[in-house]
Amino acid sequence: MRLEIEQKPPLDDVDEKQLRAIIASLRSYGPSSYASLTDGQGNYLQVAGGGVTCMLEKRDVVSGRHFRGYK
Repeated sequence: MRLEIEQKPPLDDVDEKQLRAIIASLRSYGPSSYASLTDGQGNYLQVAGGGVTCMLEKRDVVSGRHFRGYK
């Protein structure tokens, strides 16, 4: 899986500890406000924001379904 973070180089094969640290560092403002985790088929999970507000988005390529959630 590939992890992409706003204004940072992509990371391949991240482990759970790295992923948790990166997600926890996201903010609704500043240089890193979103991240996207994508598998080899193109399915992805994106998160944007942090702290008070956030958005989560999931895309399933096979079913064509797209989900979004806000807080």
